[in-house]
Amino acid sequence: MHIMPPIKRATAAKNRPVPPPSPANVTLRVPRELVSPNRWNGRHWRVKHRISQEWDCYFDGACPTEKGKRNIFALLVASNSVRPKREQTQRVRVAVAREVPSGRNFIRDDDNLRFCVKPLLDALKRLGFIRNDSRKWIELPTPEQRISTDGHYWTEVILSTIDERADASE
Repeated sequence: MHIMPPIKRATAAKNRPVPPPSPANVTLRVPRELVSPNRWNGRHWRVKHRISQEWDCYFDGACPTEKGKRNIFALLVASNSVRPKREQTQRVRVAVAREVPSGRNFIRDDDNLRFCVKPLLDALKRLGFIRNDSRKWIELPTPEQRISTDGHYWTEVILSTIDERADASE
């Protein structure tokens, strides 16, 4: 009978920063509604945190069904402490487009439209696509709203690095 030696896990790699995918032109398009903060603001902190974690799920991997989401959440929670952390070192422009089935689904209030991206930004920060959601690290124009061609809810996030040298020379 042959006994295999224990597998040694690489523990040094788990805390080493991993360069993020260069957001020079990263487009993330997910089949999820970007909802008005009127639906979730004022709720228990656990509800808001769950909404933010759902965005993690969509950006970090596909969530095919509602039942599949719960399994993927468990995997994300378990893998968060194991996988290497990404670290963004450049300023990033985050352009968000909200696609809805009908014009009746538009968010009419500009304050709510700007604030509805908060859970999305928190997810991007946790996944290392942005360093922080402060003005120092991101440029965030007002989210765009448009009617989707297939009649479903979509959220499109376009990440692009901001070249500080080019901005300074202008």
